[in-house]
Amino acid sequence: MGFVTQNSIRNMQLTHNYTYYPEDKKGLIQQLNVNLGSELTFNYNSLRKYFDVFSNTFVQWKGNWRTSFNLIHIINEEFVGFVGRNMTEVSMFNGYNPSENINLRAFVSLSESIRYEEDDPSVGKAMFIGSFNNFQITPKLLFTPSIRYSECALKKTTACILRGTLVVLISIISLTKTSPSV
Repeated sequence: MGFVTQNSIRNMQLTHNYTYYPEDKKGLIQQLNVNLGSELTFNYNSLRKYFDVFSNTFVQWKGNWRTSFNLIHIINEEFVGFVGRNMTEVSMFNGYNPSENINLRAFVSLSESIRYEEDDPSVGKAMFIGSFNNFQITPKLLFTPSIRYSECALKKTTACILRGTLVVLISIISLTKTSPSV
């Protein structure tokens, strides 16, 4: 595992956001956000490293439900000489908090992306699903369980290169006079 620092890039982003608050506060939709945009990245040798167009929609529903839907189309992404083209990601997030003490969230993401392996980069298909939640049991006790599943397969051969599940339970106990927060 490692990190890549790239100081020799130029980045340009263009976005437009529209937010709608309906006058009828008793209606189904309480807030609607639509965001459209694009990102373009070059290195200083004018090589286009990354180019995408995207759309994000967020809806705050009546009854403390919220939904986010995202669509990203990557026109190209360059990695160590390999160029992935026409890769798409579709994701959806849903959340519900019936009270200040409970926050339930779940997501799913289906995408095509570059396999960042320097010796053999390729385009693969990925699926990422999960849930992460907060339960404030008492003013001094907070549980935050999370479960996530991820799977990646090569696009050409459909061979699975990664599959895994992560289950985490965090418990925060406050020993002071203030309540824990996340």
